[in-house]
Amino acid sequence: MGRIVIMQHGATYQMGLPDAVAKAMNTVVVEHFAQGRGLAIEGLRGGGAENDQALVPDGHTLTLWVGPHANVSFTHQDQVDEEQYSTMVARMSESLQKNNRIHLR
Repeated sequence: MGRIVIMQHGATYQMGLPDAVAKAMNTVVVEHFAQGRGLAIEGLRGGGAENDQALVPDGHTLTLWVGPHANVSFTHQDQVDEEQYSTMVARMSESLQKNNRIHLR
C-alpha cells in the first residue's frame, strides 16, 4: 500500500493509496509542479490527521488545493501493475489539462 503526505500552511494530510496510484500521482504531480502550477486533489478520505487537522468524517470526502511549493511526498513499491499505472497516469494527466484537478476514488 502506498501513501501520499501533503504538508502546507502548517497542516499535514496523509492517505493510503494503492501503489500504482501513488506512483502515477508522483509522476503527474511532479511534472505539474515543475511548471509552477498547483492543483486540486479531490476525493481524499480518512487518513491520519496531524496538527489538530480534523479527520474527514465517514461518508465525506475532502478536496485539497495544493500549491506548487507544498511539500508533497509519495511512498510506493518499486514494482507496480504497469497497466494500472499507465492508465492512471493518462487519466490524471488528462484531468489536470482539462480542469487542473485529480480525482481519487
